[in-house]
Amino acid sequence: MTYILAYRQHQSNVIFCDTLITVSSKTQRLKLHRDGVKSGILFPGCIFGLTGSLNSARAFITAFREVTADKTGSPARLWNSFVDFCCKYEFDLDPEEAFQLILSSRASGKPKFYFFDSLLGFSAPPECDDKFLMGFGSGVATMEELIQETIIPKYESMESIVDKMIENQPISSEQVFPYLLSLWLSEFSLTFESSKLRAASVGGPFHFVAQTAHSEAPQQPAAYFFLNPNLPKKEIYADFFRVVPVANGVYIESMRPERRRHRELYVQASKSVFFDTMTRPDASYLSNEEMLSEVKEMLSAMPFFCFSGFGFTDPRLRHTSGFIFTNNGKREELFTKDGKPSPWLQSFLTHAMEQLRNSNDNSNR
Repeated sequence: MTYILAYRQHQSNVIFCDTLITVSSKTQRLKLHRDGVKSGILFPGCIFGLTGSLNSARAFITAFREVTADKTGSPARLWNSFVDFCCKYEFDLDPEEAFQLILSSRASGKPKFYFFDSLLGFSAPPECDDKFLMGFGSGVATMEELIQETIIPKYESMESIVDKMIENQPISSEQVFPYLLSLWLSEFSLTFESSKLRAASVGGPFHFVAQTAHSEAPQQPAAYFFLNPNLPKKEIYADFFRVVPVANGVYIESMRPERRRHRELYVQASKSVFFDTMTRPDASYLSNEEMLSEVKEMLSAMPFFCFSGFGFTDPRLRHTSGFIFTNNGKREELFTKDGKPSPWLQSFLTHAMEQLRNSNDNSNR
């Protein structure tokens, strides 16, 4: 029902997941799709991503939280409580109710990945000291081919580019690459390959939760543009997505370009926010109005984006990516009040169009 990617770079662990939830109807043999939360902070010192039966995992996590509600202490103590609870919990042995948790714990003093299967128990994926990348879930077969052919070569080619782009800035490549990976994964799930991935129950924007030796936290607000150039007409359009983990849920908005009276505007396509009791126990009893009010208040206090990345709908153009990394990106840096691309964004799109045309001309010679 998903695709989870476990990623390690230097001294941090990151768990990525998509937002598509697939619910099978046993009576009608249908697969129903909706958005949902499948990752987060399980407890202080431990982050998780989920594959398999959402209902069984939710019941397990809810039961664990009820038993340990009053427990506090170090990440090691909380981790030991979790392992002990796993040993005592009576899991449903029906294979259709099985679930898997990809976990990262800093109980040992540094982040370490673990894999827990409700039928088989714990195991530790192989890790190297510096970099580690492993996928889990229903989308593995489809995604692994794309990752090997596209993401890994692009990752390797962009390492030196990223280092040069952030030179003399107070950020590190360790901070930037999780956002780039989310951008590249979302290129697959939101553009050209989306139908193929949806058939494997993978879809929607990707987002992540990260852990260092000292803390864990969801990503900051991210904006993704997926460029769609028309070289013969010398035009370029870009679909826009914004992903913001907020109030232990995930907020997503999308906009699409549209021409009105000979000018290009960005028109709101959708806004949604979703929660799960796995990461937000009070979601079961708070009203929609209460939760939406909290979300609006939190969003208004947050940057519009901290990362803005530019990808492509056409797989043939995905050899590189542009990005902005900032502490407090504002909406007006990307869009005017009436919905037009900002002067900076319009300049960027024009420059990208010129670069693509020049590259195409050179390849045709």
